[in-house]
Amino acid sequence: MGEVELVIMLTLGANEGMNHVKVFSQLARKLVNKNFRQSLFAAQDAQSILTLLETELTF
Repeated sequence: MGEVELVIMLTLGANEGMNHVKVFSQLARKLVNKNFRQSLFAAQDAQSILTLLETELTF
């Protein structure tokens, strides 16, 4: 078995309903893209990751 490279935790407000499914679905599709993964792993801090996700995903 390979090493874990990425762990994702998602938090949403109580009134978000099924939005977590939508977000995880979008994220799964993005993670297939090598350029997206490289950008994610190159992020230096949490704010950089958040900015990338806000740019790439529809919340």
